[in-house]
Amino acid sequence: MAGNEVVIHVKGDTKQAEDAIEVLGRKIKVGLGEQIRVAGQAMTAFGLGITAAFGFAVKATLEEEQGIRRLDTALKRTGVSYAQQKAAIEGVVAAQQRLTNFSDSESRATLERLVTITGDYTTSLAALPVTLDLATSLQIDHASAATLLGKALTGSTEALSRYGVKLA
Repeated sequence: MAGNEVVIHVKGDTKQAEDAIEVLGRKIKVGLGEQIRVAGQAMTAFGLGITAAFGFAVKATLEEEQGIRRLDTALKRTGVSYAQQKAAIEGVVAAQQRLTNFSDSESRATLERLVTITGDYTTSLAALPVTLDLATSLQIDHASAATLLGKALTGSTEALSRYGVKLA
């Protein structure tokens, strides 16, 4: 005896078994293909989201730089520059951002308008918090508040009185 070996011979038609295996193989391929397609779509959507977020960040940065350049231009007309006064300006702007609903860009734009109207950097920087408070109190935008207060600082208080604000 050569060992414990069992040999089984099966006779019959294997066509049905072969067909069933072939159908199973196609289903696996289709299911796997669908999973790959869905995964590809998810990765594409994720990539688009990252690209959009990056685009918004770049746009915001460019807009902020433009706002600083506009403020610098207004400041230079008064004999100072943004670079010289950056620490003081950003300190007030940061404080206002913590205390109000106005962004740093809005605060800088308000300061730019005040400086343009008054021609006085020091007075304008001191008036920035009051201007943003005025905007909130009167429920107007920061630019309108800067125009009202800037005019009042130069002696024209009529516009403020139309809003019911009386200066003592």
